[in-house]
Amino acid sequence: MGRAFNPNFGGLNHNVWLHLTGRIFQTFPLYENLRTTGVYAQNIDLQARTAEIHVEAQVRNDSSDFAAVALSTVVVDAAGIVRATFESDTSDLVHGQTEMFHAAGPLTGAHFWDVDDPYLYDVYYGVMIGQDRRTDDLATPAAVFRGYSAERRDRAPLIETEDLRDEALRSVWDDYSPPHFGFKKGPDDTWGWNSETFALQAARRYDAYISNRIDHPDPAHSKWPAYASIYWADSNADGRQQSSTVLRVSGKVDGMRLPKEAFYVYRVMQSAQPDLHIIGHWTYPAGTRKTMYVAATGCDTVELRVNGRSLGRNTVPTDGCVYAFPDVVFTPGVIRAVATRGGKVVAQQDIRTAGEGTALKLTAHVDPAGLQADGADVAFIAFEVVDARGHRCPTDEARVDFAVSGPAIWRGGLNSATPNSTNNLYLNTECGINRVAIRSTLTPGVITVTATRNGLTPATVKIASTSVEIVSGLMRALPPRLPVPHSAAQ
Repeated sequence: MGRAFNPNFGGLNHNVWLHLTGRIFQTFPLYENLRTTGVYAQNIDLQARTAEIHVEAQVRNDSSDFAAVALSTVVVDAAGIVRATFESDTSDLVHGQTEMFHAAGPLTGAHFWDVDDPYLYDVYYGVMIGQDRRTDDLATPAAVFRGYSAERRDRAPLIETEDLRDEALRSVWDDYSPPHFGFKKGPDDTWGWNSETFALQAARRYDAYISNRIDHPDPAHSKWPAYASIYWADSNADGRQQSSTVLRVSGKVDGMRLPKEAFYVYRVMQSAQPDLHIIGHWTYPAGTRKTMYVAATGCDTVELRVNGRSLGRNTVPTDGCVYAFPDVVFTPGVIRAVATRGGKVVAQQDIRTAGEGTALKLTAHVDPAGLQADGADVAFIAFEVVDARGHRCPTDEARVDFAVSGPAIWRGGLNSATPNSTNNLYLNTECGINRVAIRSTLTPGVITVTATRNGLTPATVKIASTSVEIVSGLMRALPPRLPVPHSAAQ
């Protein structure tokens, strides 16, 4: 499968926007085909609550006539209030001419971004920075390409926009869980993480950022104002696990948006309130003995209990938030982690041992407004194997078959380690759960999906798609979108 690591999802896999401009317009950054460069703001110098804003924009005249053109720039704060305006010189453009315009002006009383006050204007920057011990050479910082240096930091804040390129499948829990009992690294694989060790690595890397955040009192550690870990979801990008996966598995969620253990660790690390997560599950083979890890914040002590019996308290986290409990013997029942601060419980979590799988369970995930019959809206359907008490079986990995009826197009799902697993009317669970997708048609109605496996009680879910007004192929209303802050929506 080494050459089949990029699945063909096919078609348009997200919303596409048509931008209609006038005949004299600012170009978009589409250099490869249109040979245009777009609009950029650059050379910001932040001093004494002032900033000198420089904006460059490429403008093209396709009006079939001569035009006198100037670039007018407006800086708007997060509340939508205009804080600065300035213009470029006027230039005469003939038909078909493209020219770069430059406008500059001061912004006074600037509200600077801070880790505790992430304030944004409608002018953006970003530099891909690689954190490496070689980039910490403060003696010759200018010699480092695309790396951290005190010289660059003193010019403007450095935002780490690509980190934790490591990869791990969601389907491999740890070294002790069937059916895989650890990740078996292939000859073309770069990384050897499983879901547990990937989560621990995420904590380690995030703690390295926190320990070097720009508000650190030691200048040698005052570096990063913000951090972004590459890839939110597994995707058909350039992966480095070509022996073992069919896509890039750097995501905090998998290709069907199901959370990995790293997702929960990031949630805990970034929580403003006390939070806690037991990394892993509690359904192991008899005789299993392993280290259990708990991610916790906002506390001074974490206690681990099995069936009410304390396995000890830990007051010394590693990598910022991880509390390790070595040599834990698996005993069926309930494992509980309790976080306390000043003797008061601030967070806790229970995980129960699952029994044998007895039934399938389906859960539909649609927009709060419902599935729209616009030919593009998608519903996810989670399918899982549960025991007689309704608890998910976390080590189940086997085929489930589907049948669908009604006005929908089957889109299937994905098994991250199986080539050609997309668009089939069957799919394996991974860690007891997976998802499939259906796409609406232009016809409203009730869609029925049924899941079956020999030996398990089948499950059925019904989804009603609602009519949408479409005129000449265009919808009257925008498709559903997640709410975003004002400044991020520009």
